Amino acid sequence: MFCKDGEEVLSQTGSEEEVAYNYVHVVSRGSTGNYSCRYEIKDGNNQVTRSQLSPAQHLSITGSTSSSGGAEEPTPTGPRRAPHLYLSPTSARPGDSMRLQCSVFSQVLVTRIVFCKDGEEVSSQTVSEEKVIYSWNHTVSSGSSGNYSCGYETKDTDNRVSRSQLSPAKQFSVTGPAMSLAIWTTRCALVLLLLVSAPVITFMMEKRGLPILWSWRRLVVGAAAFCRRRQREIPTDQL
Repeated sequence: MFCKDGEEVLSQTGSEEEVAYNYVHVVSRGSTGNYSCRYEIKDGNNQVTRSQLSPAQHLSITGSTSSSGGAEEPTPTGPRRAPHLYLSPTSARPGDSMRLQCSVFSQVLVTRIVFCKDGEEVSSQTVSEEKVIYSWNHTVSSGSSGNYSCGYETKDTDNRVSRSQLSPAKQFSVTGPAMSLAIWTTRCALVLLLLVSAPVITFMMEKRGLPILWSWRRLVVGAAAFCRRRQREIPTDQL
């Protein structure tokens, strides 16, 4: 639900797959106001609960209408408004995928989108078509933990480039570090070494009349299960 000055102006039916919802509005003389949004959820008993309104964003109409009836191009002033960043999920294991969506509101054509980690640019996109939301899919690694944000660049009629403020940062955490291929290989090599040496150890113990407290068959089955279990922990991009 999208609101202007606290009053609903547009609503959309939600979808489980959507994180961000768009409302493209053609600016008119009466568009000046404070815009916000909210959502509704329905529980198992079909009871509807409405969220609070989001912090309002103010829209001002700039420029004027000429006497010939044509509207002059609005001229934005001041710093570019910060976009909004949507991050999903907020934590994942190495090898998983995370998606960042940058929602932009600008009265001037956006020419470049920038995604940042801890304030430093890590990815950028050159804008070829006018959109509201720009996405970046990132494969999680052990160094992906940090605070992510996004910004955008605009270019005026004189080709002067202006950069927006960065969006409020969203934190991402890497959980459950997966076993690396090198560690898995080393462990399996040790297990294989044990398997190779087991017959020799068995022979020596039998020769000296010592009791054998373990089963050769059980050792083989256990070692194979160990290697299979550890292999599933290796990120797919390392195989």
